[in-house]
Amino acid sequence: MDSNIPTQSAARVASRLAGPATAVGGSTRERILREALRLFVDQGYRATSVAQIAEASGLSPGAGGLYRHFARKEDVLAAVLEQEIAGLDELGSVERLLPLGDLRAEITLLARWALDEIGRKTNLIRVIQRNGGEVPSLVGLARERWIRRSYDDATRVIDDIFRRADSVPHDSQALAAVILGAIANYRFEAAVFGEPPRDVSEDRFVGAIVDLVAASVTTSQADA
Repeated sequence: MDSNIPTQSAARVASRLAGPATAVGGSTRERILREALRLFVDQGYRATSVAQIAEASGLSPGAGGLYRHFARKEDVLAAVLEQEIAGLDELGSVERLLPLGDLRAEITLLARWALDEIGRKTNLIRVIQRNGGEVPSLVGLARERWIRRSYDDATRVIDDIFRRADSVPHDSQALAAVILGAIANYRFEAAVFGEPPRDVSEDRFVGAIVDLVAASVTTSQADA
């Protein structure tokens, strides 16, 4: 199979699963969440007032428009987090495309989806980093709803890949931690420093993940 075919297909699938881009306007609730996320990233949670969120969202300051949607600022933060985490449910849509009948194509599809998904969560990562110390519940919620779930899903996906290859991974949890940690760092460096680590392109990065997993499968098959 042409190695470019799974790469291009994976990118198209990830883009389609991401859904349409949020309109610049959107509903009042969407505007509130969008502007609250921006302010939490730029200023921090505690330094951002309800009045600032309302004004940035196009609501009249002091008119109570925000409270028609959220009772407290804490509820706005929780809704922002829930909205950002929602994309995790799309992994099932990717998995339903499997098997593809080609190990490297499957790994490419999943790696590109994860890379795109974490890329869309850059602001969420920044909110957690900046505000985690001020709002411990934010860290706890992110850890339970996002981080642990991501590692559990990645471990399960790796187990499935090895199973379809009639193999058993030596340590699927550790392999999942290595891959997700690398993807998160790749996106983090690109967001913070304006360029990926060592200027490694996404194609090269995904190719390295594919090589790593494929080599692990081959080693496990040989040890069986």
